[in-house]
Amino acid sequence: MQTYFLHGRIDYQIKRARISPSSPIALKRWDALARFEKAISKGLSTQDAAQIVGVSRASLYRWKARKTENLETLVPMSRKPKCFRKSQVPNKLRTQIVQLRREFPTWGKRKVTTLLRRQGVRTNESAVGRTISKLIKRKLITSAKEAAQQAGRRPKPTRPYAVRLKRGQRLVGTEPGEVVQIDHMSVAVNSQLMVKHFNAVCTFSRWNVAEAYRSATALRASVFIDKLIKNCPFPIKQIQVDGGSEFMAEFEETCRQQGIGLAVLAPRSPKLNGHVERINGTWRADFYNQYDLPQNLKELNPMIDDFTDTYNWDRPHESLALQTPQEFLEESGIQIRASQSHML
Repeated sequence: MQTYFLHGRIDYQIKRARISPSSPIALKRWDALARFEKAISKGLSTQDAAQIVGVSRASLYRWKARKTENLETLVPMSRKPKCFRKSQVPNKLRTQIVQLRREFPTWGKRKVTTLLRRQGVRTNESAVGRTISKLIKRKLITSAKEAAQQAGRRPKPTRPYAVRLKRGQRLVGTEPGEVVQIDHMSVAVNSQLMVKHFNAVCTFSRWNVAEAYRSATALRASVFIDKLIKNCPFPIKQIQVDGGSEFMAEFEETCRQQGIGLAVLAPRSPKLNGHVERINGTWRADFYNQYDLPQNLKELNPMIDDFTDTYNWDRPHESLALQTPQEFLEESGIQIRASQSHML
């Protein structure tokens, strides 16, 4: 038995039909009927012909009953129900559910049903769950997941003066004071004293200014700027900080008043603040871990000033060819005044 004609080109009769380009499914059905009828005419049973065509006999007979010269008659009919199930939930109950979900947006159907029953409403969890789903689709309430996400989103603080650097971007200083990095670290001096140690370092000369405070607030950070300006032997042009809240508000306003540029690093970029992060480690290793320190801040800060002078005047620096920051600055033509050092 030869069946090559079943998979050949579309029968010429299809070309005579009025084919709509928007009904490819109807065209396939027309082709399947043509091959089915041709197989039967060659002596095949309806079961064998349907098996070769690849369509059930019931579907083929149903298409055949609808077939005319117009292909649109073979377009799949809509399966949309003619009669829709009407909601049995009263409008009053729906309103109560909306009010409860708006008051408690993350509560599910079990909790909402319990609250309704406390109010004397006779209902069940399934009806409440279906109603909540329909209300979410109609955008009358938000889903519990979306409500939780919206609650977790905090508006970003405005930075009217600071410049936000792009990810991977950092400032590079080519002269003293062009870029100064500032950061703070928490240090447990002893069992009775926890301090917030602020460090500032010039990326070009490695000149360091430090101070300890009880807390790391924007007000404390703004006070630290005054000390930085006073103790640096060069003008401060720009400061680079991370996105901490201590470098906002009063700190940012002080930078604006002093005419100092302020650049904020992208989130999670401590490596781009490498100079000040490195000096934080130096303070921990060479100062806080080496000396017997007092138990009050008033006695601690003079010791911090003394160690700052040691760092700037006595400690050779690898990146400065084993010069001290003071020697490097004086070689660059900057003379350090007595007021800028605690040693003089």
